[in-house]
Amino acid sequence: MEQEIKQPKEDLKTKVNRLKEHVGDYVNTFTQIAKAKAVRGASNATAGIIIGVTAFFFAFFFLFFIGFGLGWWLGTLFNNMAAGFFCSSRFLFIADWVNVCPSQKNNSTYDSKNDYLESL
Repeated sequence: MEQEIKQPKEDLKTKVNRLKEHVGDYVNTFTQIAKAKAVRGASNATAGIIIGVTAFFFAFFFLFFIGFGLGWWLGTLFNNMAAGFFCSSRFLFIADWVNVCPSQKNNSTYDSKNDYLESL
């Protein structure tokens, strides 16, 4: 009879120990997944920053040399370098203004986001 009582207690101990191991494995796996997600997010953010800085760098120098070349060319046409560079700068300013100003229009006349998107 005593052996019958010990048997369920030992089974219970082994089951509890197995359960502890499984819970430990689950927590370990959960923390590893959380770390992997954090590393993936950080690497995506870093890659985005690097791509943005590189794109800005190339766009800046592209526009710089286009403006410089246009100013030089217009300066030879006008026989006045200052006038050529002034016209070039005005052209680039107007091109920038045309691109920036439409994004700053007043959207308060629309009832919802869908109405605004349909108007585009």
